[in-house]
Amino acid sequence: MATNILVSETRKKLELVLLSNNVIQSRIIDLCLHILKQAIAHMKANPLTISLLLDETTDFSKCSQLIALVRYVHDGTIKNFLFCEELKTITKAKDVF
Repeated sequence: MATNILVSETRKKLELVLLSNNVIQSRIIDLCLHILKQAIAHMKANPLTISLLLDETTDFSKCSQLIALVRYVHDGTIKNFLFCEELKTITKAKDVF
């Protein structure tokens, strides 16, 4: 597609962009960590405006997961942060907590 649409100079620049699985994976991880750090900073700035919902669930493959929904206020608007993590140990409520 790029060969047919772009001019020669732009095509050459596009070929310099690394698109291997490892590069893409590391960029996704970097973006996720940046978003997480931002959300934590916003929550710490207004700790009295946080709401937390936790639930443990088991999917069809018998994998237990902890799902957390955090709502907080930032710049006058309500933000949502959804988190899901596999539970590798006991899933009793006191252990999850």
